Amino acid sequence: MALFDLPLDELRAYRSDSAEPEDFDAFWSKTLQETREHDLDARFEPVDTGLSTVKVYDVTFAGFGGHPVKGWLRLPADAAQPLPLIVEFIGYGGGRGLPHENLLWASSGRAHFMMDTRGQGSAWGGGGGTPDPVGGAPAFPGFMTRGIDAPENYYYRRVFTDGVRAVEAARSHPLTDPARTVAVGTSQGGGITIAVGGLVGDLAGIAPDVPFLCDYPRAARLTDRHPYREIGNYLKTHRGRTEDVLRTLSYFDGVHFASRGRAPPSSRRPWRTRPARPRRCSPRSTRGRTRTRGSRSTTSTTMRAAALTRRRPSWSGCGRTCEGCRMDTSEAAERFVRVWARAWAEHDVDALLELYAEDCVHRSMPFREPHRGRAELGDYLRWSFASEQVRDVRFSAPVVGQHGVAVAEFRVLAEEDGEPSTLAGCVFARFDGAGLAVESRDYWHTEAGHREPTGTLFLN
Repeated sequence: MALFDLPLDELRAYRSDSAEPEDFDAFWSKTLQETREHDLDARFEPVDTGLSTVKVYDVTFAGFGGHPVKGWLRLPADAAQPLPLIVEFIGYGGGRGLPHENLLWASSGRAHFMMDTRGQGSAWGGGGGTPDPVGGAPAFPGFMTRGIDAPENYYYRRVFTDGVRAVEAARSHPLTDPARTVAVGTSQGGGITIAVGGLVGDLAGIAPDVPFLCDYPRAARLTDRHPYREIGNYLKTHRGRTEDVLRTLSYFDGVHFASRGRAPPSSRRPWRTRPARPRRCSPRSTRGRTRTRGSRSTTSTTMRAAALTRRRPSWSGCGRTCEGCRMDTSEAAERFVRVWARAWAEHDVDALLELYAEDCVHRSMPFREPHRGRAELGDYLRWSFASEQVRDVRFSAPVVGQHGVAVAEFRVLAEEDGEPSTLAGCVFARFDGAGLAVESRDYWHTEAGHREPTGTLFLN
C-alpha cells in the first residue's frame, strides 16, 4: 500500500509527463467517424417500477462497433418539457443496477441517464446488462489490460466511445435538453467523464469525482492497488513491453482529454483516484462527502453537477429585453458556440436558427452579400450543408468584448464530394439582451485533406 504523495503545494504545480501521441486527434476522429456509421438506434422502453413520482425507461443504443449498450433514463413523472440532463458513468466493476435505484436526479427535477459499462457489473451494486462482444490478446484479469497490445484493440476505446454515444442517445429523447447536458461520474466514471468532455464539445459542464484513468505513467508506479496494479501484473509476465503498453495507454489518458475539453469542469481533487490514491491523514479528505454503497454518489458531486445544469439554462427568450428575459453576453456566446459545435456536426439547421434574432444579418464572408433574417440564413445553411459530410467539429471558448460582441475560432474536418477537407476560421457575433445573435460575420479558409491549424492561440 502506497502511503505517500507529493506535498500539497507541489501537487498544485504538478504537470504530467504523459506523452501525447501525435495522432491523438486523428485516432479519436476516426474512431467516432466509424462508430457514427452505425445508426444510433436509441430505444426507450417504459419500465413498470411501481414508482409514482419517477418514470424509468430501459434504454438500448448502438455504441462502439454498433454493439448494443444498455442504460436507464429516469425522469420526473410529471415532466412535460425538456429538462436539464445528467449523464452518469459508473465506477470500476459496477453496472447500471436496478431500475428503482439512483432516484436523486429525477427527484430533483432533472433527467438522469445512467450508462451501463460494457462487460462490467458483477463487482458491486445491482449488476449490469451489457456484454462486451470483442475478444482480444492475453490480458491480466480485470479490464485495464484488455486489448492493451494496440490502441485500436484497447478496452477503453470501446467504453469511451460508448460514453459519447450515451450522450447522443440521452439527448435524442424529447424530454431532455441538449443545451443543459452535464456529464458526471466517480472513479472510473470520473475518468470516462473527462474523456467524454474532451470528445463532446458542447456539454454545459462536467463533474468528475476522484477520477482515475489519468496520468498512467505516474499512477502505475505510485500505487500497488488495483486496478492500476493490473498493469504491473501484466508487465511482470510480458517483460519488455513497457513502452508499448504506455503508448497504448497514452491514447486513453485523461490528461490529454482534459486539455481538449471546453465544458466548465467542477472536479474534486482530480489528481487523486479512489482505487489508487495514497492515504492521507488530512481531515479535508472526507469533508462534505457522503458516499452511499452501490450508487457511489457523493453530496459534493451532486451539488456541483446541479449547479452546472443551472448555470446554462435552455433559452428561447421573448425577443425583448425585459428583466426576466435578459442574458449576458458571456452566457449567450457560450451557448452560441456550444450549439453550433453540436448542430453543425448533425446539420441541424433548426437548432442553429434558434440562436438568431428574426431580423438577424449574417455575412458568410466579409465581401459577400449578407443573409437577412432567419429564412435567408436557413436557406444558406441548407445549401452549405448539402454536399458536406462532417467528421469532426471543434469550437474555441468565446472571447467576449464590449457592446454584446464575442468571437470564437472553429475547425471542421469534413468530406466534400468524397474528398477530405478542413475548414478553419472564426465567427464574430453581436447579441441582443435576449441572448440572440442580431449580427454575425465569418472569416474562414479551406484546405485539402484533414489537418489542424498551426499555433495554440484558442483551440489548443
